[in-house]
Amino acid sequence: MDTKNPSINQFEKTDLQSPEGFLRALHPPGSRGKVSLLMKTPDKNYARCFPAEEVYPVLDTWVMTTSYFCVTRYAGPRGGDRPVAQLTCLYADLDTYRRPELASLARDDLVEEVSRRINANGLPNPSVMIDSGRGLYALWFIDPLPGQALRRWQAAQRCLVEMLAPLGADPACCDAARVLRIPGTVNEKSDRLVSVVRGNGCRQAFDDLADRIYKLAGRPTRTELSARRQGRKDKKSSETVRGLPPAARFAAVLRDLERLRLAWGGEVPEGVRNHWLHLVATALGFMLPAEEVDAEASRFAAQGVPGLPCAEVKATIKAAVRRAEAAPVSFRGPAGDSRLHYSGDRMAERLGVDRAMAEALNLEQIIPPDLRRDRRNARRRERRKARGGQSREEYLENKSISKKQPWAALGISKSTWYKRGLNKFPTEDEANSANVSAPDEARTGPVPQQGAFGPAEGPERSLPGSGNREIQTSPARPADGPKSPEIEQTGPQLPVGDEVHLEFPAPRGPEDAPGAGMSEHGRYGQFSACCQCVDHSSASVFWISPALGVSPLCTSTGHTRTLSRPGLP
Repeated sequence: MDTKNPSINQFEKTDLQSPEGFLRALHPPGSRGKVSLLMKTPDKNYARCFPAEEVYPVLDTWVMTTSYFCVTRYAGPRGGDRPVAQLTCLYADLDTYRRPELASLARDDLVEEVSRRINANGLPNPSVMIDSGRGLYALWFIDPLPGQALRRWQAAQRCLVEMLAPLGADPACCDAARVLRIPGTVNEKSDRLVSVVRGNGCRQAFDDLADRIYKLAGRPTRTELSARRQGRKDKKSSETVRGLPPAARFAAVLRDLERLRLAWGGEVPEGVRNHWLHLVATALGFMLPAEEVDAEASRFAAQGVPGLPCAEVKATIKAAVRRAEAAPVSFRGPAGDSRLHYSGDRMAERLGVDRAMAEALNLEQIIPPDLRRDRRNARRRERRKARGGQSREEYLENKSISKKQPWAALGISKSTWYKRGLNKFPTEDEANSANVSAPDEARTGPVPQQGAFGPAEGPERSLPGSGNREIQTSPARPADGPKSPEIEQTGPQLPVGDEVHLEFPAPRGPEDAPGAGMSEHGRYGQFSACCQCVDHSSASVFWISPALGVSPLCTSTGHTRTLSRPGLP
C-alpha cells in the first residue's frame, strides 16, 4: 500500500477523523499560544480561545453546530495586529466546485484527482486533506514557527495559493487568522459532513517546504534572498547618502510651507489644513529636539490653521512628536528612520501645488515632478558648462555634418552612412569649393600604366564642349574591395566613345613612390570618380583602378563600361 498516498480506509486505524484527534495533531497539548474556535448560530456568532489542553473536552459541544478552528495559535484572541504565538501549517482552501472539470467528480475521484495534480506540480503530499462539504482543504503541517516569522510564512502561503489556483484555491485565504470548518461538523450550505479524507498528519520543516514551493514557482529561495540582501547591504554601506541632509531639506520644506501660507492670505484654506499642519510638524521633527516640537508646531498652528479643532491639532502634533522621539541618534538613511520622509511631488500633490504656483512662489522642495526634472537638468547643464562642455546648439554649429545630415537625403540612417564609408566622400558644398582648376604646372597628367606615377606621354584629351571639364577624384579606400555605395551625385555626361581625363592625387611621400609596396591594383587601391552612366539617367559613383586602366563600374546595374584614357591607343 502506498504510504505517501494513504487511502480513506487507512483512517480507521488512526484518530485523525475525529475532531479531537485532528486538533491534537494540529495543536498538540502543551503548545504555545491559544487555540481559537468560532461558532455560528442563527442569532449570534461566538468566538473563544483556549489553551490546547482545554479545547479538547469542549469539542463535543462545538461540533453540534457550524464551528470553525483557526489554523494559527495566537497569544490571545485572533486577528488584526494581535501577536501571533505560533504558526502551525500552510493551507489551501480549494473551491473545486468552481472548476467545471472537478465539480462533477465524486468525492473519492475528486480526492484522487486533486492529489495527482498536486504531485504533478512537484509539491509534497498534504499532511491532511479535508472534505469541507463543497470543496477540499489541503493542510501541510510544519514544525511550529514563531510569530516573528509571520512575513516569511505569508510569502510562502501566497506562493502556494498562486500555484494551486488551477485547482480552485481561494486567493483570499492567505492570512494567518483564517478559520476552517472543524471535521465532524455539517456544512449548512450543502448539508454534507466535514471529514478528513486523506493524510497522515506528518510535519516537515518550514524552510524545506518553503524552498521547495519557491523553486517550483521559479522564485528565489531564502538563501538566495539573503545573499541578495547582503550584496545590497554591502553596496549601500560603500555609498554615501546623496542630496541634502534631512534637517536642511526639511528646513527648506518649512520655508515653502510658510510661503504658501502667506500666498493664501495668512490662513491655510479648508481642504489642506490638516496636510499643511502635518507637514509642518513633520518638518519640525527633523529640525528640533522632540521635546520642542510640540510648542513650535502649536505656534505655527495658531497662525496658519486657527479654525482647526483643537483635538485635531493636538492629535496631528502628537503623532509627529512620537515619530521624532523614536528617531535614531545618527541618520543613516530613510530605511531605519521612523520619521516620514515625504518626496517633493507627494507634498505638492497633497497641498494642490502646481508648476505655475511653485514657480511664482519660488518654492524649493514642494514642487511637482516636471519642475524638479527641469531644475535638475539645468543644474547638470551648468556643471557641464563649468567643466568646458558644449551645449547642443554649439555642438551643431561646430559639427556641420550633424546639422546638415547628408544621410537623410539618401534615405539611410547615420550609422549606415558611416558604415558605407560615405563620410570619406566630399559633400556637395565641399565638391563645389574644391572644383577649381589647378594651374597647369600643378597637374599630374593622365594615369600611367601599371601603377607608375610618371609623367604622361601623349596629348591630353578632354570632354567635348566649352572648356576643359576634368573629373576630380577622391582617394576613398573601401575596406572590402570595389563595393560601390548607391549614392546620387551630379556629374558630367559621358556620351558613348568619349574619352575622360581622370586626375589622381600625387604621391604623398616616399612610401607612395612608384613600385613602393604596390600590388597589382596600385598603391592607392580603388579610386572614385563622379560620373553618369551613358545607359541610365541616374548618376552613379564609378570605381576606377588606376593601375589597370579606367574601367568604371556602374553601381546602378553592376555592369562595367570601359572608357578610353587620354594618352592610350
